[in-house]
Amino acid sequence: MNLSKGRHNFLQLVLVTALLILLSACSEPTGMDAPFSSATTEAYNESMKTLEGLVTASEYQQLKRSINYLNMNSTEFAGLDEFRNSLNGSTATKIIKRADALKTSKQKAAAG
Repeated sequence: MNLSKGRHNFLQLVLVTALLILLSACSEPTGMDAPFSSATTEAYNESMKTLEGLVTASEYQQLKRSINYLNMNSTEFAGLDEFRNSLNGSTATKIIKRADALKTSKQKAAAG
């Protein structure tokens, strides 16, 4: 009987652990991995204000520099609203990577 009870307890432990892992995967991303909303100027301003309170000052400044770099160096957008709309739904991490990729591309083009 002890062996059966031990298996039962082990199975319960495994099931609870699996459930906790599944639930943690369902949580909303926050900070640098939260979706960035910029469909409107108001949404953009609210996203920036929210992010400023969730991330470090260094991360926030890096995001601002990346957005400014993309805005000044992206040629495919007709205006600020179209540019900001291109950021909509991205994460701060993806925006920074996009700016870094553009910088690298421009540096390679200038060097070669």
